[in-house]
Amino acid sequence: MSWKSLQADDPSAVGPYRLVGRIGSGGMGIVYLGVDAAGVRAAVKVMREEYATDESSRHRFHREAGAVAHIDSPQVARLLAADVDGDVPWLATEYVEGPTLFASVTSDGPLSGDALWRLAGGLAEALAAIHSAGVVHRDLKPGNVMLAPDGPKIIDFGIVAGPPGTMTGSGVVLGSIGYLAPELLTTTRRARPAADVFSWGLTVAFAATGRPPFGTGQLDELLYRTVYSEPELGGLPAPLRGVVAAALRKKPERRPDSRRLRAQVAAAAA
Repeated sequence: MSWKSLQADDPSAVGPYRLVGRIGSGGMGIVYLGVDAAGVRAAVKVMREEYATDESSRHRFHREAGAVAHIDSPQVARLLAADVDGDVPWLATEYVEGPTLFASVTSDGPLSGDALWRLAGGLAEALAAIHSAGVVHRDLKPGNVMLAPDGPKIIDFGIVAGPPGTMTGSGVVLGSIGYLAPELLTTTRRARPAADVFSWGLTVAFAATGRPPFGTGQLDELLYRTVYSEPELGGLPAPLRGVVAAALRKKPERRPDSRRLRAQVAAAAA
C-alpha cells in the first residue's frame, strides 16, 4: 500500500496506533497507516465524525470487523484490533506491502505466466476461506487485491455480507459496477458466495488482459453488458480461460463453488 502525508485536521493517534500517513479515503471513513508501540504497521480505518452518530454506519463497522475476525487465511488481510463502540469507531487490519492489482496492471501491464497463475490460485484460496467462515465479500475487484510478496491478499470488507445479523438490507445494490454478478443487478436477494466467484472471474480476466471485463462507457451500458453480454477472455491462457468462463456463467447455480474453483485452478495449472 502506498500512503500520503497526514492532513492538518487528521488525528495523530487512534487506539494503540500512532498515525503516520493516509492510505486512502472513502465515503464513510479514512484509512491511515498506523504504527503501534512494537513497531507493527497497520491499516487503520477510522469512521468520519459525521457518521459516528448514525446507527446504520456503526452497524457496517460492526459487520466488517466481525466478518474479518471470522476469516483465517494468509490471502486475506487479518484483523489486528478494533473499537467499533467508541465515540469514533475504528478498526485496524494487517498492513500489506505492495501495490493493488489495479495499480500494478495499469502501470506495468497485464500479468502472465507464473504471476497470473499465482494470482488466480491465491484468490480462489482466499474465497474458499472467506466462504467457509460464512462470509460473502461482495466487492472483489482489482482495487481490493493487494500483490504482496507472499501472494495476493484480499482487503476491504466494508460492504460484506456475513454471519447472521451482518447482512446489507434487501434490495440495496452495493459494489463496484463492472465487477458485480448479474444476479445482484436483477434480483433483491441477499448476495451469495456465487457472486464472489463471478467477481473472481472478472478480476482474473482484468489481470490477464489489462482491460475492464465489460469495457467502458455509460453506467447503463455496463449494467446491460453485465447481465446480457460475455466479457472478452482472449488474453487468458487456454487452461485458465475454461475455469474463468465457468465462473462467469450468468446463472449462479451453474458456477463452481469456491472450493471447487480452487481445485479447478490447481488442476488447470498442473
